[in-house]
Parts: sequence; structure tokens; C-alpha cells
Amino acid sequence: MARARKTIRTRRDFQGSILRFSCLVGFTCGSLLAAMNADAHDVFGPNTSMFVYPVALILGPLAGHIIGNLIDRGVTKVFAGAFGRDTGNIGPQHSPGEALLQKAEYTEAVEWFTNHYQSDPGDWRAQARLVEILTDHFDDDERLTGEKNRLLKAEGVPEGLWCRTALEVASYREANDRPKQARTIYGMLVERYPDTWEAGEARERLQNLKVD
Repeated sequence: MARARKTIRTRRDFQGSILRFSCLVGFTCGSLLAAMNADAHDVFGPNTSMFVYPVALILGPLAGHIIGNLIDRGVTKVFAGAFGRDTGNIGPQHSPGEALLQKAEYTEAVEWFTNHYQSDPGDWRAQARLVEILTDHFDDDERLTGEKNRLLKAEGVPEGLWCRTALEVASYREANDRPKQARTIYGMLVERYPDTWEAGEARERLQNLKVD
């Protein structure tokens, strides 16, 4: 399947930006206060102000930027471990693919997760991550639906994720005048997980779906 490069929808990290900005402002203000105190007491002699203020204006923002980045990465790592995705054969938060995402290299990240899943079909999490990346950063519904369909064929996918994905794929096929494909996936959903909400929705759609 050809990999079409579509327009990327960038997503800003507002939480990280606020954290880094706060550290930068905090360290800058702290450095200036320290410089003012040193100047008031002539800590380095009568020419103290000539040295402390330039140093404060340079080192304060620099230290704030560095510390802000370190804190942001630490917080992201802690919360990802506590509330993030389950780990698979690769550690999602430490994989080369995630490193590419951190650098906003989305096309390369898509390539990495695609290649990883192809080489290790047992790692359904890599395929699920690929679907997330395409959803969040690319505008290519056909490619996205194809990767969702591949996720449906992976082993070990949790029931909730599988049902939701199946309904999304079938709905897309139905909306794009592919009723036979939609009917097949709706049928798989009803047969595999008959007691779920998604299966109930699939039954309703099957009743109204016309296939030539």
C-alpha cells in the first residue's frame, strides 16, 4: 500500500509550554532578585551592578529553559507510566518511534511503527499507536481506515478497542459507498461481541444497509 504524504495537523503541547515558560520566568525573576540583593550590599564591590545584572539576564532564562525541559520530560514520563498505555513488546514511552514523535517527526514515526508491526505482528500496540498518530497528525482517511482494518486482524486487541475500531471502519466503508465491505465488518462485530453497544449499533445499521 503506497504511503501518501498528506498535510500534517500539528498539535501543540500547551501543558509543556506553560511549564517551560513558568520555569523560565521564575528563574529569570529569581536571578534578578539575587542580582538586586548583591547590588544593594555591594557584594562584589562598588561595580557589582556591572556584573550581576548581565549575568542574571543571561543565566536566569537559560537555566529556566533547561530546567523546564527536564521537569516537563520527567512529569510526562511519570504520568505516562501511571496513566498511559499498557506496555507491549516495546516500551511505548521509550521506543525510537516515540522519540521521533517527541521531535515532531510524524512521517518518520509512522514509518517506524509500520515497520515494527510488520516485523512483529504480535505487538498489536504498535499498530494501535500507528492508528493514533494517523488520527492526530495526518489528513488521510483512506490510509487511516486501512490501518484500522489491519488492527482488527491483530491478535490480542482488547474488546473495547476492537469493537470501537470495527464500528469506525464499517461506518467509513458505508459512508463511502462500499456497502458489501461495511456489511462484512458489521457482521463480524455482531458475531464476535454480540452483547456490546457497538454490536447493537451494527445490527441497526445492517437492517438499513442496502447491498446491490
